[in-house]
Amino acid sequence: MAGDESVLRDTNDSRVSIVIGIAVFLMATSMLMVVLRVVSRAMVKQFRLDDMAAIASLLAMIGCGTAVTSMTRFGLGRHISTVSDENLVLYLRCFWVSVLFYMLSLFFIKMSFLFNYHRLLSASKLRRYCIGAMVLIVLWAGGVCILVLVMCVPLAGVWDPKVDAKCVPHITVMWWFNGVFNSIGDLFILTLPIPVLWRLQLPRRQKAYLLFVFSLGF
Repeated sequence: MAGDESVLRDTNDSRVSIVIGIAVFLMATSMLMVVLRVVSRAMVKQFRLDDMAAIASLLAMIGCGTAVTSMTRFGLGRHISTVSDENLVLYLRCFWVSVLFYMLSLFFIKMSFLFNYHRLLSASKLRRYCIGAMVLIVLWAGGVCILVLVMCVPLAGVWDPKVDAKCVPHITVMWWFNGVFNSIGDLFILTLPIPVLWRLQLPRRQKAYLLFVFSLGF
């Protein structure tokens, strides 16, 4: 009886609505921000590389969010004991798609910031930093995307344990390394314009406002 009650509790205990709600909220918020950006560029009749990169990041983010919401059909938000083997395969396939789109979204949003900095910051030293960061990010994103695409050979081994596949060893360690690099890259990009902005002959409040605007990618 206790076992039956546990199974029933697992079946009824669902977080699917929370997962979908968060995913939809984040996609809608991102879409609103990019639309506002595009409208502002249209008003001044200026559309540049950083804007195109922001749009590409949004599209990849929507792809990631769509994959995540699709995962709720196959077990995300529910106890693992309620997920069938067939649904687990479909869940892992959607998860793989979400990872690929997630990495593309991170790549394009980083490039959007750097394109914007390179255009606005006239200091030659900072422009060299921007170019160097762009090169590193292209290499990082390219390497991670290749890793995702060849994680297992054949690729179906990523989501189907029945497939006889050779997979990359120590993949968890690689993801930890990727997370650390990604966090350091974000911190570097966000702090890159601070020295230039802080040296401007402006009141502190205006400097703080400029820093806030730059942090939004505008």
